[in-house]
Amino acid sequence: MIFRAGFWGAMGGPCLGIIPPFNYPMPEHCGGGNTHIFVNGRELNQKDLNLLGSRGLPTERDKSYIIEISGRVLDEDTGEELQSLGKLAPTCSDADPLCIPKSIALFKAKTRYDPETGVSDEKRMKQFNSNLQRKVFSSVLVKFAVCFLLLGVAYRLLSSSFVQFSPVVVSEEKPPALSVGNTLPPQITDDRSVNLHHHTSQNESCNLFEGEWVRDSNGPMYTNSTCYTIEAPQNCMKNGRPDWDYVYWRWNPSHCTLPKLHPNKFLEIMRDKSLAFVGDSIMRNHVQSLLCLLSQVEQAVEVYHDEPYKNRRWSFPSHRFFVSVIWAPFLTKAFTFEDDDGVSSGLIQLHLDKLDTVWTQQYENFDYVVIAGGKWFLKSAVYYENNTIVGCHNCHDKNITELGFEYAYRKALNSTLKFISETKHRPYIFFRTTTPDHFENGEWNTGGYCNRTRPFKAGEIGINVVDEIMRNVELEEFEWAAARGSGNGMSLKLFDTTMLSLLRPDGHPGVYRQFHPYDGKDKEAKIQNDCLHWCLPGPIDSWNDLMMEMLLRHAR
Repeated sequence: MIFRAGFWGAMGGPCLGIIPPFNYPMPEHCGGGNTHIFVNGRELNQKDLNLLGSRGLPTERDKSYIIEISGRVLDEDTGEELQSLGKLAPTCSDADPLCIPKSIALFKAKTRYDPETGVSDEKRMKQFNSNLQRKVFSSVLVKFAVCFLLLGVAYRLLSSSFVQFSPVVVSEEKPPALSVGNTLPPQITDDRSVNLHHHTSQNESCNLFEGEWVRDSNGPMYTNSTCYTIEAPQNCMKNGRPDWDYVYWRWNPSHCTLPKLHPNKFLEIMRDKSLAFVGDSIMRNHVQSLLCLLSQVEQAVEVYHDEPYKNRRWSFPSHRFFVSVIWAPFLTKAFTFEDDDGVSSGLIQLHLDKLDTVWTQQYENFDYVVIAGGKWFLKSAVYYENNTIVGCHNCHDKNITELGFEYAYRKALNSTLKFISETKHRPYIFFRTTTPDHFENGEWNTGGYCNRTRPFKAGEIGINVVDEIMRNVELEEFEWAAARGSGNGMSLKLFDTTMLSLLRPDGHPGVYRQFHPYDGKDKEAKIQNDCLHWCLPGPIDSWNDLMMEMLLRHAR
């Protein structure tokens, strides 16, 4: 297995770090340039541009690109994928997965440039210190004036027989518009002495998953301009979604307070720990949200990925914290025959009594695991037990018994939870329930769409039959596993996001899974919608708020 770290360009002069991770300081004697070509938000030095130009990067001025660790290149303005540059990262051994190129000195960079203003950090700090000195004298005068004013107010209060207060006026202004170029998410205090036992809810026994979506005038903690790990199909802002209201809501439990995830506190809880997300593309969606939230404090370093980018691993070096996403859509052993567009050339062969080793072989390495089944069980498949065909779902074969997806889903979850309850390793498990979709007037491949712009209120929508079947199976298997493991130290928690997610039909990419889908097309054109995954930022960010609260309760 090969792990990848960051690429640093042409060493010994420019050597500007152009590929994530951004949290590694730049090497000594490095600097930016004036090429008017930006990569991952930083202007390239001419030598770096020459190096990348020789690998195939266009050298036209006034262009911005996103370059991934694999060498994949995206035009940041159009979303177009360009010719790959090939692998750019130095190779590290298995024994040293967090290796750093020797030319990288881990100290504060001497020169960095703001890509928006072109002003270096050093110059900006000099300007700041100069302004500060000029303001010191006036600040002292202001303090004396305030003291005299307070003394006068105190005298007036003490000498009056009564004090009359003015009524408080509450503003009901609409939330501010959020632009695509917004690079200033709410400030996060860098509190190194985080109190992990701070009480965040009035009633720790309250059900976090019962409540409603309420207005949040503060908006999201990040945007597509401040997080670089959002994959294109979920980057609704960049893809041209015209409405912004969907990012101004937060989940509010009925009987307790749910704060937003605090990145510093979360990273402190996870210091020297590892967290894995095991499942399908919804898990990938979830982990992107978490990386974006944490990136406001520390950028994640990608240290491994497979070729299809379905299995990936990141590190937060200063906290020695690892995050993995593991592709196991059935959780059990499966052979699939689909292309990248989901077009099948044969029935899935699904072994219900054999777990997928891609996650079980790594299981003992994890301190925390988020795990779930999902919509892949609705696909046509042949079912095996003990290497023998026992039935199928939607196979249309008169020689094979039609068992239906419910049978397979129950068997697969039972095998998964049995493994978790019987293995000696005891991580903290979040067992997530099914994620509802919001396709209307069809499915993903039959013209279904989702164009709502507001959350539902409780009672305005009911769960559909398929999701209800899956949720009932999940709850029954969870209760069985929880009872089975109650006496052996197993930490299995229900992460019941189904009903709260059901209320957010407005949070999906819809047609904006593509970059500006209507460009050059009729507004009535039929465009495939994504009404299952979530925009980033979006409602799925609240899943991480819930996860944070559950971790705090566990820590107490």
